[in-house]
Amino acid sequence: LENKINVFELKIYYYDFYNTATRNKIDKYLDNNLPINEKTDKYLKEIINFYNSNVDEKNKITDRESFINVTKSIFKKEVNDFINKRDEYQKENNKQKTVLSEETKKIIKSDKTRISRLFKQYVDIILNEFGNSIPDEIKTKLQGVENFEDLVQIEDTGTISLFATPENSMIHLPIGAYNTIKALSTYEDYGSDKNHKTHHEEDMVLNDNTFRDFVRHVIIKGESPAEYFEEILLHETMHICGSMGGDAISEGFTELKTREVAQKYNLNTSCCGYPKELKIANELQVLFGKETWDKLTFRSHGDRIQTLSNDISYDAALLYSDIFQLMEQQFRPYIEKKYPGSKGIIDKCNTYDQIDYTEVYKLINQYKTTHNLTNENEAKTNQQEKVKVLVYKKEGFISNLTLICGFVISLILLLSLYILK
Repeated sequence: LENKINVFELKIYYYDFYNTATRNKIDKYLDNNLPINEKTDKYLKEIINFYNSNVDEKNKITDRESFINVTKSIFKKEVNDFINKRDEYQKENNKQKTVLSEETKKIIKSDKTRISRLFKQYVDIILNEFGNSIPDEIKTKLQGVENFEDLVQIEDTGTISLFATPENSMIHLPIGAYNTIKALSTYEDYGSDKNHKTHHEEDMVLNDNTFRDFVRHVIIKGESPAEYFEEILLHETMHICGSMGGDAISEGFTELKTREVAQKYNLNTSCCGYPKELKIANELQVLFGKETWDKLTFRSHGDRIQTLSNDISYDAALLYSDIFQLMEQQFRPYIEKKYPGSKGIIDKCNTYDQIDYTEVYKLINQYKTTHNLTNENEAKTNQQEKVKVLVYKKEGFISNLTLICGFVISLILLLSLYILK
């Protein structure tokens, strides 16, 4: 049933059930926006038949309204299961608080101030760069923040990566990173090249870096926890400013926009985040335009599908929808896993290596072939070559004509001089 629900794009909210507001959004979406047309009616019948074949007579559903009610109950169960798992994890995590020295506690306090200042700077830049795309309520909320230090928390998160919670505009820095980087500092080549970089200016946006390369960079450069946080902060600030996240394609676009902004304004970022997802996001940006994705990066999946369908084509929307689902199948095990401590670094690298988007690239190539995008590009190139040839011939003709005219005029002048003489 879960796979069948994908057809209606209901799974666009499946991984975002953190609070009551989101659950209300699910209910509203189901009540008001479930698409009705010939194709979805066909799928609706398939889903109902599939569901009815797995339940007893009294629980069978017969129409759209009962289907919506059943779907709501499924989502609400998932919400409750998630909340219970999260609460259990927090209880377990609280038993194993990171032990810190007094000196480290002073450093943490200083780091929080340092990160807060940078956080505000990044918010200002992103609002300026993407102001027309960011929802007004988010802009208003962030422009009204008096003290950004109140929005930065350093705490036990069960992971070594900082993350954002857009619903309250908070940046969460992992306190465990202090002990983890302390362990990395025992490596022989820790701090061996203080000027080490993960990229050059020309390959800042598109490169083959992974999280493994980032960890290696942290060791070679000998980064402090604050320096480590700074290289991830811009990406997370994008989320605070309304960039979608939590799923593969949204993280790809957030990282793509992060690097584009970093390149434009000479900002510090690792250029190692979500490399596989970024490359697919870039493929879609090449297909449908940068301006389109500057806007859609800050829109929900439903809005993206609607916009692509209205502004480009139904097939473009369908391609995005199919890519979203295929990527989630690969991405979900990686993003849902916890990676605590030094061992978590290795585990995170190895888990990411297993992600394989081969099927996604097949879809993209199939779309290009079906829509003759390769042939159109070739035709455009050929047309440009023809124009060049025509211009060359025209210029050649004009040049020859000029020479002939010059020769004739010279003859006339000589003849005139001879007659006068």
